Amino acid sequence: MIASSHTIDSSDVADHYDELDQFYREIWGEHIHHGLWLAGSESSALAVVQLVQLVAEKARIGIGSHVCDIGCGYGAAARLLVRQMGAKVTAITVSPSPTSSFFG
Repeated sequence: MIASSHTIDSSDVADHYDELDQFYREIWGEHIHHGLWLAGSESSALAVVQLVQLVAEKARIGIGSHVCDIGCGYGAAARLLVRQMGAKVTAITVSPSPTSSFFG
């Protein structure tokens, strides 16, 4: 496991994502996580959707489910859970950069 030699707080996390915001958007788009390649030939955009769908299935998220997405980034997974699963989602992030695009 990788561990920092100094204490990291929420402002450090926010600073990290704010500094790398443009880079992350170019690489991952609106999802800030890797995907699930079932066939191996999917685009990365489809793979990240497949990952969120699998997590939703395993967690039994459906119409009316209440979900708290802590560290939601740009909110892509939260929006997918609302649109596709009918869930009610509270999405939380400590970084102003993702928040401005999510709500802006």
